[in-house]
Amino acid sequence: MAKDTFFVEKKEWSKTKDKLLGHYLKLYFNKILATRANVKYIDCFAGKGRFDDGEIGSPLMALEIAKEALKISKVHNSIDFCFIEKMYSNDLKDNTQQYKCTIYPGAYETSLHQILESCKYQNVFLYIDPFGIKSLHFDIFSSLKSYSCRSMEMLLNLNSFGFIREGCRVLNAKPLSEEISALEERENDSGSTKNDIPNMNRVANGSYWQKIITDYNSGAIDAFQAEDRFVEEYCNQLRNVFSYVINIPIKVKIQNMPKYRMVFATNHKHGLVEMASNMCKKSSELINGGQMTLFDYSKGDGVKEVIMNFISSADQSYDDILVSFYLEKGPLYSESDINAAIKELEAMNSIVVSRNPPITETGRRATWISYKKDMKVRRGYEKCH
Repeated sequence: MAKDTFFVEKKEWSKTKDKLLGHYLKLYFNKILATRANVKYIDCFAGKGRFDDGEIGSPLMALEIAKEALKISKVHNSIDFCFIEKMYSNDLKDNTQQYKCTIYPGAYETSLHQILESCKYQNVFLYIDPFGIKSLHFDIFSSLKSYSCRSMEMLLNLNSFGFIREGCRVLNAKPLSEEISALEERENDSGSTKNDIPNMNRVANGSYWQKIITDYNSGAIDAFQAEDRFVEEYCNQLRNVFSYVINIPIKVKIQNMPKYRMVFATNHKHGLVEMASNMCKKSSELINGGQMTLFDYSKGDGVKEVIMNFISSADQSYDDILVSFYLEKGPLYSESDINAAIKELEAMNSIVVSRNPPITETGRRATWISYKKDMKVRRGYEKCH
């Protein structure tokens, strides 16, 4: 889409991204404020803040969610908002003038470094939502480990088909179909970065993508398989920076194809569980309305059968089981779905659940299911039916 028309109206894919981001931020702000450390929220491609049709963008949404979280918080620490926007910084300033925030009008590469230098012992949430891929040099992500933040989580909207399309172009491979090529890229840095093979290597953090494009060009794989392979390799690169990385494709209902990937990265297992469960919960809402939805995962077996594959004969902490499940399967089931399955499996003697403390304050046997408590699970003696 031409850069001067992007903000005319808020499209369905922007609404979908904001729904997922907003739902998670409510959980994140409420949880992270309890750490008593300040929070730094950084939106690296903030845009105007408001669309011309009156719809708010992610900056205003995040500011409003934070305001509500601070109202109910018992801890008097702060949430500092940093919005990086190269092209529309004046519009963003006008649209956020009633809020306390800092706007950085430069390129995100230099502005992000400047901000993170001041984040020592703070909790940092990075939201990175470019519509192109040319400026997403991976060395910026690699450098994130060097900052002394208390915690850091990142949500990246990755235009994966945009990368495949550009890969085909720079390697002179056969182009993607017209339908797939219609997936738009926001060229907000078109004049500053030449997109050639060396730049694509910098974005991907390696040359592995070239073999993927070669396989696509030869007919060994189709475009969807190429995109899937690229995303998995890209997430593997991110796992060198963050302990836990998951992604979920967002598709266009009509074409039934992924439009982009939402990639979430964190060093905290509970953050992974909360984001994955959030994505699963929101999927039904997105499926029932609008033109965008979460990509269809083939659930196959029921939740009890699937979760049993992650339970061994030795005691395992419940949060580790959930982490293993979500890393391998993605947001296939919500935490509440899995909790219900665990309760059923325990009643069937298919598993043994150890809780600490085993007795409630009223003297009854504890029956709670929670990854946030001291709970261990192992296989029992009866088969799962």
